[in-house]
Amino acid sequence: MTQATELYDKWIRAWNGEMDLIDEIISPDFHFHPTNEESGEDYSGRDGVRKMITSSRTLFTPITFSIEIDPIIQGDLLAARWIGEGQYAGGFPGATAEPGTRVRFSAIDILRFKDGKFIEYWHNADDLTFMSSIGAVSFNG
Repeated sequence: MTQATELYDKWIRAWNGEMDLIDEIISPDFHFHPTNEESGEDYSGRDGVRKMITSSRTLFTPITFSIEIDPIIQGDLLAARWIGEGQYAGGFPGATAEPGTRVRFSAIDILRFKDGKFIEYWHNADDLTFMSSIGAVSFNG
């Protein structure tokens, strides 16, 4: 297992609740590049990562993240695909799903690493499947 692959394994473990790993794997200068620049959320640095993970783990309880496609590494960049599975806890604006509804969604992470830590993060999620699973959008035409 390469250093970058080990880092990503710890990244997924952090998302699964092992928050003590954040200081070990995240640079203080960590920067998240959101797909929606207008979201207004700041997920910079280690505290930003904690905030991001806590937000997800609050919305879905319990939730488990697993690697679906192992990391692909090129230079200082790593890309991988994961699956999230759990139960919707309620509270998402516009969602009609009952708390306890089973959900399954996926995303692709791209992370830049430097000196043994992640320093940048791009995230592309299957938001349509996610939003549909909690009743926030409908495919009924």
